Amino acid sequence: MKKLNKTNNLKIFQLQIANATNYQKENNVNSIDLSSEVVLDSSIKPQHSYHFTKPKSIFITGVTGFVGAFLLQELLNQTSADIYCLVRSPNANFGKMRIKKNLESYGIWDESLSNRIIPISGNLSKPLFGLSNEEFDTIASQIDVIYHSAARLTYIANYSQLKAINVLGTQEILRLACHIKVKPVHYLSTVAVFESSAYYGKKLKEDDPLIHSKDIYLGYSQSKWVAEKIVTLARDRGLPVCIYRPPLISGHSETGVWNTEDITCKLIKGCFELGYAPDLDFIFELSPVDYIVKSIVCLSQQKKLLGQAFNLNNPNTIHSRGLVNLCQSFGYAVQLIPYEQWLLKLGDETTSNKPNTLAPLLPFFMSRWSENKITIPQIYENTKRSYLDCQNTLNILAESGIQCPDLDLKLITIYILYLINSGFLKLPKRVRLPLPSYLTAQKQSLFTEKQVQEFCTGSISKCFGEEFAIYDDGGKVKISRMPNTHLNLVSRVLEVKGKCHQIKRGSSIIAEYDVPIHPWYYRQNSSATVPYSILMEIALQPCGFLSAYLGTTLLYPNQSFYFRNLDGCGIIFKDIDIQGKTITNTSTLISTSNIQGMILQSFNFQLVCDEEIFYQGEASFGHFSPEVLANQVGLDLGKNSLPWYKKENTLKLPEIDLNLLTQESRNKYYKINPNQPHYRLAQHQLDLLNEVKIIAKGGKYQKGYIYAKKNIKPIDWYFKCHFYQDPVMPGSLGVEAMLQAMQIYALHLDLGKYLKSPRFIQILNHKIVWKYRGQIPPQHPEMYLEVHLSKIDIQAEKTIIIGDASLWKPNMRIYEVKDLAIGLVNSSPDVLE
Repeated sequence: MKKLNKTNNLKIFQLQIANATNYQKENNVNSIDLSSEVVLDSSIKPQHSYHFTKPKSIFITGVTGFVGAFLLQELLNQTSADIYCLVRSPNANFGKMRIKKNLESYGIWDESLSNRIIPISGNLSKPLFGLSNEEFDTIASQIDVIYHSAARLTYIANYSQLKAINVLGTQEILRLACHIKVKPVHYLSTVAVFESSAYYGKKLKEDDPLIHSKDIYLGYSQSKWVAEKIVTLARDRGLPVCIYRPPLISGHSETGVWNTEDITCKLIKGCFELGYAPDLDFIFELSPVDYIVKSIVCLSQQKKLLGQAFNLNNPNTIHSRGLVNLCQSFGYAVQLIPYEQWLLKLGDETTSNKPNTLAPLLPFFMSRWSENKITIPQIYENTKRSYLDCQNTLNILAESGIQCPDLDLKLITIYILYLINSGFLKLPKRVRLPLPSYLTAQKQSLFTEKQVQEFCTGSISKCFGEEFAIYDDGGKVKISRMPNTHLNLVSRVLEVKGKCHQIKRGSSIIAEYDVPIHPWYYRQNSSATVPYSILMEIALQPCGFLSAYLGTTLLYPNQSFYFRNLDGCGIIFKDIDIQGKTITNTSTLISTSNIQGMILQSFNFQLVCDEEIFYQGEASFGHFSPEVLANQVGLDLGKNSLPWYKKENTLKLPEIDLNLLTQESRNKYYKINPNQPHYRLAQHQLDLLNEVKIIAKGGKYQKGYIYAKKNIKPIDWYFKCHFYQDPVMPGSLGVEAMLQAMQIYALHLDLGKYLKSPRFIQILNHKIVWKYRGQIPPQHPEMYLEVHLSKIDIQAEKTIIIGDASLWKPNMRIYEVKDLAIGLVNSSPDVLE
């Protein structure tokens, strides 16, 4: 039987060699005049002028692919428009199912936004997408802007096989853009359009015209060259278009989620299987998918940028040898050998009983091109490539805080761990790096990660049992869930002491949180420390899980309840780098009481990492009916109290007003200074303030006063995370905003001036006390806060800043924090006691 299998595999290998030869013949660049393929139907041109408006309806292609899925998610998050999605399907329901299944596979499906997804059953390769004239007219009259990301990406098909989708499909997109009313087109091209030998060794700016097509060998690259050329023809006729050119697109920079059918993933796995990697002078310009889609959406929303082209290649590249070295550092036994030897070994493995993952791509690796008869990977070596300048794009994106992550050990680690967790890669036999314990440890969970996710956004009954089905989607009775996605900080529940309907003092929960190697909140913080808000969330989330498990709200089965934190305090005992580690949370119920339609509960909590207690405290919560929430009176019992600077600054002390949205402020307070890289503010999701007022000797303690504001948008990222079907801003982020106000004060007055390279830290063995009497929902336009500084202690080696803070939603003070504290020390492992 083995001999028969080997004979069959040998035949397959011989057929693949023949296919490689045919592929080379069919794709012979000299037989195709690409310039003659650049033809755009003369009827495709704008008949009216275009006026830039905020889109109410968006048309997008490619949503059943990898990039298109994330682009759809970003458009849903960053706009309020309805998204019309072209998808191959017999009907709209099946199309919606395909879209949902694809986004679910990448962990980005959000049911609460799904009503804005409108599937259009059609085929990109057909005239009018296969729609009737009436259907095409209707869509053309409804949509306001087009994002065209769909393309057939394959490395073994020739131009003629790709033309219908990649070229003619783009022509139909341009037809739609000009039909009835003018709609801007945002076209996703590729850096591969500059593969011509005429560009070898040259630096190309983003506005350089696309001219040369000589020696473009891949059918995919040829089709995208022609497609981009016809897009520029439409632009020359007056259609507003933008062109975006990404390189190889890698996984999400925070979650690691990647399309494992991607050639880079297959190359990594195939080399691991083979034990060898080709030693080529090759530069990887991998750009994470989240950087790509955030960039496209950000750039596309700026009127002044219409008509431009943007290179989205990663300025922080990695050499193929460096990538192999990083993989070796994990313990993968992979050796660099000359490319020709690698091809022979790959061919040998293809004839074995377990063909290599790269076997289907043999025509791509084996076909010989150019006068020197070398393969495509060799043609792409460093000495033959062009250099695409992307500085204009980087400068524009910097204004919005968007940066492309470095291709460093941390990012590669995120990718490798995802590929391991997803089952695509196997753990190496000998792990060299200290991988997180949760990858190798076998633990018995009372509630698995899947069940925890059901409690967050799914069917609660699948987590706790049929008695909780009254709270599942579609029911009239609601309870608050735990935070989800970026704010879900519970991986599993190991143990619960207590039983449903027996809500007794002493009931407890032991939960664990597996911290990623380099989580988003580390990447976005000003230094590699865990933000205080994240510590609060890790500490408090299991309390909500325990309360639900005990059936606290089942006492009132026909009443909806919403779970809110009311009070709390916490002390940090040790500064621990939690990255890649597992945190154990033990929380215990202290008391429960029912008061006038409210259920009040208090808990204590304790966080352990590396077998040490590093954070502990207490917290009280309430289960509130919608009627009670609607009649909240805040901290001042309904009185409209004013911030100090508006009612008590009788001395009219000098005020310093800072607009944190200006480029000057971004450069001063957020930009990384190589000499003091951590003396700045956090960015992206942790950037929580827009305006700040500083009164140096103001406040009730006359030590300093800070007033700050933030504009609230319904699309702000935390609303979809906290909570499912009950969106409010987490109170922990309100506390984080207060801490940032103190950091801005320190930065502006340069309180770290005696330190060589300052970084912000938490103060150890110091109790912080908080109180909440309200929340900020998506419809509130702003929040504002104040901090009264009570202590500023500047020393040669450290600075301590302490204050009392309050936060308002319009006309109501709802948060109060006592003894809020931060410190400044030199960028070193030292901690501040």
